[in-house]
Amino acid sequence: MKSPDIKNLKQNNWYHERDLRMPQQMLRSDAFISLTHTAKYILMLFLSRREWHTEKQGRKKKPVYHNTGLKLPYSEAATYGINAKQFRRCLKELIEHGFLEIAKQGGQLRGHKECSEYDLIDDWKHYGTSAFAPRTSSKGVCFSDSLARYNQARTAGKRLRAVVGDKTFSTDMGDSRLTVVGDSRRPKRQQ
Repeated sequence: MKSPDIKNLKQNNWYHERDLRMPQQMLRSDAFISLTHTAKYILMLFLSRREWHTEKQGRKKKPVYHNTGLKLPYSEAATYGINAKQFRRCLKELIEHGFLEIAKQGGQLRGHKECSEYDLIDDWKHYGTSAFAPRTSSKGVCFSDSLARYNQARTAGKRLRAVVGDKTFSTDMGDSRLTVVGDSRRPKRQQ
């Protein structure tokens, strides 16, 4: 990880003057202590994105936090020196430890990118006890027709064949054998 350039953060509207507010109970919890350092840093970035206001209770003012609809794009994580694979791993870790849940799945469709939205949750309080129910992160959604056909053929155990130029490539989806046939248009079967 590295310290980001403030100019770059301000250009992309990622820089804000909010304070990081973390409850002491979270800081001392088994769930927080067992996180990797990068996952702890990402959790702190999510905590700093919360908006809050104060409500008056008698003479005291109590802060009320809005823990929903938090976004942290991959491009911003890259400015901190966190690559995409590491960022995905950390998000998965935060979900499995009960700190985050996906409120709205993001992705890319026809060139339009949408950032995922996350909600901060309190399942981490029960981490390590019998009351804790671990969550799993959902797999990404794929809108590619060719990949969908490939996966359908793979699960059905069918034989796929592709002709590229003067070579024929065929594969038996049940086992991962690949036959390359030179000038012929017919694939040779392997025994």
